[in-house]
Amino acid sequence: MGADWQNLTGKGGNYLVERAAAIQAAGGSLSSVASRLIEEEVQRLKYLLNEELARLEPAGDLTPAAIAAPVPPASASVPPVPPVPRITAQSMREFFADRSILIISYVGAFLLIVATLLFELDAFTALNGTARFIGVLALDVVFGLAGWLCFRLPSMRLVGRTYVAISALMVPLMLIAAWSFLVLEQYGLHRDLAVALAGLACALLYGALAWRLQSEGYAVLSMLGLGIGWVAALEFLGVGNWVGPLMTPLAAAYLALTYRWARFPALRAVFSRFAVWAMHGAAIIALGLALTGPALRPGPDQWRLIAVAALVLALVYVGHALLERSPLGAVVGLAMIGLTWVAAVSAVDPEPWTGFLMTPLIGLYIAVAYESPRVRWAGKLFTSWAELYVHAAVVLALLWTIHSADTTGDLLGDQAWQLYAATLAAIAGFYAIFAIRSKERFVGLTSMVALGLAWLCLLNGVNTWPWRGLAFTPVMAFYVFVASRRPAIRGLFASEPEALITGAAATAAVWSVYATFSASDLSAGAPWYPTTATLGVVALLYGIDTWLRRGEISPVVSMAAFLGAWIAGVSGLQLDNWRGLARLPGDQ
Repeated sequence: MGADWQNLTGKGGNYLVERAAAIQAAGGSLSSVASRLIEEEVQRLKYLLNEELARLEPAGDLTPAAIAAPVPPASASVPPVPPVPRITAQSMREFFADRSILIISYVGAFLLIVATLLFELDAFTALNGTARFIGVLALDVVFGLAGWLCFRLPSMRLVGRTYVAISALMVPLMLIAAWSFLVLEQYGLHRDLAVALAGLACALLYGALAWRLQSEGYAVLSMLGLGIGWVAALEFLGVGNWVGPLMTPLAAAYLALTYRWARFPALRAVFSRFAVWAMHGAAIIALGLALTGPALRPGPDQWRLIAVAALVLALVYVGHALLERSPLGAVVGLAMIGLTWVAAVSAVDPEPWTGFLMTPLIGLYIAVAYESPRVRWAGKLFTSWAELYVHAAVVLALLWTIHSADTTGDLLGDQAWQLYAATLAAIAGFYAIFAIRSKERFVGLTSMVALGLAWLCLLNGVNTWPWRGLAFTPVMAFYVFVASRRPAIRGLFASEPEALITGAAATAAVWSVYATFSASDLSAGAPWYPTTATLGVVALLYGIDTWLRRGEISPVVSMAAFLGAWIAGVSGLQLDNWRGLARLPGDQ
């Protein structure tokens, strides 16, 4: 295979090289002319490539030296920003010129309302009551129609709002005029019923205006009218001491205004901010009236009113917490739940067991803390607060138990000790459940201590003297048993095993020794028997603890308790001169 290489000159280096490579791949050979031509073209291509690379080398700010050089601060090259010119104060003349129509409207509204009020206070005697009322009504209707017509025109909308406000604010005056000028009381309309109807009418009117005009001012007036009408209705019905509990539905009504109604989305936007405050105010008034009714005396009747009011408020605030994800609602709702339980128990008057009956409240708060997260729309909103209320309920139960014991006439009598024992035992049980759910070691350890104290109080409340020390050793045995269980149980309930076991052993020993030395005659053998038996059981239990748990101090204390039991036993046997033979082996 060959080619006319002379005629291929000028065809381009790439073409020549590719042609030569194709001939060699097909098995052909290149002549000397072709080889020289290929070599010249390759040299020419290298030259062109070097020229292109030289043109592409960075220059100016793109050279490596320029890039490595420090960059001057931007502030040096950027010109300073000129200061913003200060806005001059608007003159009084410009202010009145821009807002003249609005100011005249507001002043006219104020003067018109004052004139209407003065007209009602000192009406013309030449006119009868019906004519006077028609005059006030006509004035109100005229301004209402004028406001409605102006509001429909975009250019007069501000004036229309003013006229609507005049008409709306004159509605209460018109209702007062109807009561005064038409003498409605003579026709059998009670004053409280008239106020209730007027309040409800104003609430509906202002609520409609708030919704239509998206005005929070009308929303406040609407809620105020609803409250006045509700209170007047209760006075008309003559509910007496039940006025406090019956005020709670008003708080529920204010809560409903904060709900995200699907059909009325604009309703919540207008009412929600002030409806929450109105709800708090209604709740405070309701609870205050339930606590301090005019004809109330401390007793079951008052507690029943408090229970009803607290129950409704608990539902209201729990609903508020769920709707608004409000921590305040959760805190107050849990407090109202506790107050409901306290009032319900006190209304039954189960003294002296009222303190003990407060302990189920502990379990109720535990259930709220760890069962409410299972409800999808509750989450963990109540968990952390309910845990705090668990401890508060424990303190409440203990303090009320002391108060109940005081009603028995003796804080340290047998019945009082039995009350303490029952309350502490219930607390121990609920704290054990609390520890299992919360995995808190402090709570588990507290339940064990409460159990020991409950047993101690029970022994004080029954006639077991002088064997109370021996009767307390089952507590030590229980502590040894729990401390030797698997790590999950031991770590939760016996995180301080030495303190629990040693405390129980010391209590039993001190109790028995005190019983022995408080006897009138130690020369008899009987006073030594409780100490001998108690120290013997303590020694045995410490030996079991050494075998099960391999405690560090258990062997030493076991031997010491055994020695004390031996000495007490020898003293109880009354060996007199033969005591030397009864010494322990190794006792020199």
